[in-house]
Amino acid sequence: MNWPEDLSGLTIEELATLQSRNEIWEKELKLHVKLLVDAKTAGQISDDEFATQIAVTNKDIAECVRRHQLLGKL
Repeated sequence: MNWPEDLSGLTIEELATLQSRNEIWEKELKLHVKLLVDAKTAGQISDDEFATQIAVTNKDIAECVRRHQLLGKL
């Protein structure tokens, strides 16, 4: 199921699925940030690679938060 912009027509089950998928994504994003920081600290990735990866991850985090807020308004 892709993320719909209009949640008003969804069933409780569909909303629960979206909520669950968003929670899983949030956990994955937190783990990804931790792994990036660990790799940077260990010198496994460059400053530039870290900056690029964290910028992409921050966009994903913002989208995850937006989705959480949309679900919270229902």
